[in-house]
Amino acid sequence: MLSDTLCKSEEYQEVEKLFTAIKKKIEDYQTEAKKNFQIFVKDECTDKLQLRLLKYKDDNHDSLIVNFHPNLVRLLKEVKYFKQFGDEIPEESLKIYNKADH
Repeated sequence: MLSDTLCKSEEYQEVEKLFTAIKKKIEDYQTEAKKNFQIFVKDECTDKLQLRLLKYKDDNHDSLIVNFHPNLVRLLKEVKYFKQFGDEIPEESLKIYNKADH
């Protein structure tokens, strides 16, 4: 534990205020990022699950390509990171993630 003398010093008080302000900004950023991620999932990913997985490359129908939207790849990666860090995972994201083959 820190000594009372150190805790009462002006420098310590300044550092503590700065630390508290930075911590609050990080928490606010995380909250906003999670909210934006939920909007991203709802607006950008849910509809993409309805697309056909394979599609013709051109009008000649000579070859097929995989039609797996990059937003779905992003979603799977983000949920993987949420799990690794033990963060709360938005329900809709987790539903999509649990359907995927890993």
